[in-house]
Amino acid sequence: MSNGGNLSNGGNRGYASNRGIPSSFGAIRVRVENSSVQLWTELSMTLIDGDEHLPLVHSPHFKAALYGVDDLAKSYSLEDWEQGVRRGAASAFRALNRAPISLFLFRVEGRLHSENIEELAFAAEVGVACLLGAEVSSQCLEGWSCTQVNISAGGGPVNP
Repeated sequence: MSNGGNLSNGGNRGYASNRGIPSSFGAIRVRVENSSVQLWTELSMTLIDGDEHLPLVHSPHFKAALYGVDDLAKSYSLEDWEQGVRRGAASAFRALNRAPISLFLFRVEGRLHSENIEELAFAAEVGVACLLGAEVSSQCLEGWSCTQVNISAGGGPVNP
């Protein structure tokens, strides 16, 4: 869904609207930002055992609000941005030698250039790694900061 080059979707995209949220993985919010150029992305997610053909599932109250900064980014659909999310999640599963399971998204938001799909992928990779209990480096992409917050416990940063 595109709205003048910006994507905003407050509803479910019909992927698996009636799935519950398992407590075994918890839930996390990952924010990656470059404050010097006012670019950022934020994902809220958990993991669920799901259908291998549905690697990405939207919460019944899924919210997407992605704002493209350049002309190419303004033309991106939600599915285009989600390719970065899928790539990052797959990278985390590979790096941790874990079989992929479904990523359950509550929210995906941001203000990004078209070339920032890698930052979106990085956010997903960090989120999946944290949810699987892996040590996550405090290192982020050059010029960018990364914060992870455990939202299932309403707590503070996962790795302060």
